[in-house]
Amino acid sequence: MGLEEEGSSTISTPQRTLVHVENEPDVTPPYGPEANIPYKKSGNEMTDVEGVISIQPGASVTPDMVELPKYSQAMGGTDTDARKKPCDTEKGEHSTKVDEKEAPDTLGEEYQYPDGGWRAWSVVFGGSCVTFSTFGFVNAWGAFQAYYENVKFPDHSPSSIAWIGSIQYSLIFVPGIIVGRLFDRGYFRAPFVFANLLLLLATFLIPECKQFYQTLLCQGILTGVASGMMFSPILAVVSHWFKARRQLAFGLLAVGSSIGGTVFPLIVRATLPAVGFKWTMRILGFVILATTSIAQLLLKPRLPPRKTRGRVIDISQFKNVAFSIYTAASVIGFLGIYTMLTYVATYATQRNVSQSMAYNLVAIANAASLIGRLTTGLLADKYGPLNIMTPFTFSAAIFTY
Repeated sequence: MGLEEEGSSTISTPQRTLVHVENEPDVTPPYGPEANIPYKKSGNEMTDVEGVISIQPGASVTPDMVELPKYSQAMGGTDTDARKKPCDTEKGEHSTKVDEKEAPDTLGEEYQYPDGGWRAWSVVFGGSCVTFSTFGFVNAWGAFQAYYENVKFPDHSPSSIAWIGSIQYSLIFVPGIIVGRLFDRGYFRAPFVFANLLLLLATFLIPECKQFYQTLLCQGILTGVASGMMFSPILAVVSHWFKARRQLAFGLLAVGSSIGGTVFPLIVRATLPAVGFKWTMRILGFVILATTSIAQLLLKPRLPPRKTRGRVIDISQFKNVAFSIYTAASVIGFLGIYTMLTYVATYATQRNVSQSMAYNLVAIANAASLIGRLTTGLLADKYGPLNIMTPFTFSAAIFTY
């Protein structure tokens, strides 16, 4: 706490709130053990030795807060004299008050979350287009699993073919370790555009693959990496626009993946018998081109980059026990959460269900997840994310079993 000696003195606080002490006598109190005053002289300022007082905007400063009794004794008065002159917010010798007009807002306008409005919801829609094109495409893997087993790679085991989908699912999260750090430093647009082009390239190359390893490279690795680079920063971008209604916004993002996981298998079912696998993948590529183009136009971070230092991967965060437990639980949960979507089509054909109906089962499962994604987003804003995630995760495990 500092006090200026000329005219009206100023008490500065960590919140940068300006407090004016009116009609303060231009006298520096003695400093030393005999004075018993917690102030020391440094240049033109008197500094509180014991610490800094935190004052909220709009609050008055009482004599006790600025040690006025001891200050009065140093001036030749008594504690009683100081008590008789309270901090009047209107007038008085020791009148002190917070000047709200001069006190700057500690957060600033950019930190006032819109939590709605056309621009904020357009960002959510753009994010939904990304989840449609990335997570939605990955969630449609069950349709490709059945086709590859029965038509394209009949000499490969189902578990070998499932590696393609497994790599897709894993890589949609792994790039977040790097991309998230880049986003914190202000690099959003360039990695996002690069990943978009990589996703389109991989999608159009999939029908040109002849060997299994080529399909694994294009549809497994390239598609997974590109999807992860696009999906990872979307949560952060939406968080710039929402706080109180953030979980609802995240729920709407997840709805995009449900719609994509519904639409893509239906497109495969309708076009595969009619135009063949090559043009089916090209049609999917053009759909992804359209939706990601909308996302490129609508997505925009709002807050300035963080001033981050240190390594790109900061493992010191795992010193937080709660964070480490949550991360480990998430990894374990995601190991099995997509098992049903991966094998439902194959399981159906083994149970003498037609191939077209097997594709429909993938679409039906993704369409049903739309309800869960939206309602859990609404409930999470009210009851907390973990309070909603925990029972539904156990339910998913039971039904999968």
